[in-house]
Amino acid sequence: MTVASRCRRHQSDPFNQGIPRDVVLRLLAGSWSSEDYEHYLCTEHWAGMRASAFTYHGPACVLCDATKGLQVHHRPGRYKRLFRERVERD
Repeated sequence: MTVASRCRRHQSDPFNQGIPRDVVLRLLAGSWSSEDYEHYLCTEHWAGMRASAFTYHGPACVLCDATKGLQVHHRPGRYKRLFRERVERD
């Protein structure tokens, strides 16, 4: 199994992530607030995607090679794919 295929396993049902349905609908529609996004960052889905990003890209920043204080972010314009991300693309 390739790293990319292992990373895709975090595609999960957004309605089973423990956040309110109206928040999920806004996240999926791309019309969410910063509070909605905070809910998203607390989901098991995001925790899995974050871990997969470090597995796929390695333990260093893909832009500057820093190894401390790392965070995982979506690429610009990819925030409309929340719950439908792919580590190698977004």
